[in-house]
Amino acid sequence: MPYIHSAREGVERLGQLLETYGTYEPNGIAFSDGDEVWWLETIGGHHWAAVRIPDDAYVVAANRMSIDNLILVPLILWHLLI
Repeated sequence: MPYIHSAREGVERLGQLLETYGTYEPNGIAFSDGDEVWWLETIGGHHWAAVRIPDDAYVVAANRMSIDNLILVPLILWHLLI
């Protein structure tokens, strides 16, 4: 994506697009850079969730949703939590 320069920016950009346009089906995508990895999942419509993968872990995503625990926060608070 030519509009992003980091994994975190990738999550923010795709999150904004999903909130604006939505999606038809569930998907998962990993964003990575030299500092961090983020995993983002959609469940359809305008709903999405993302988690930062810890430095001592990695993503293995089978053909199913992987995020099972999350804390829901308004996007306005996103930068305060990370």
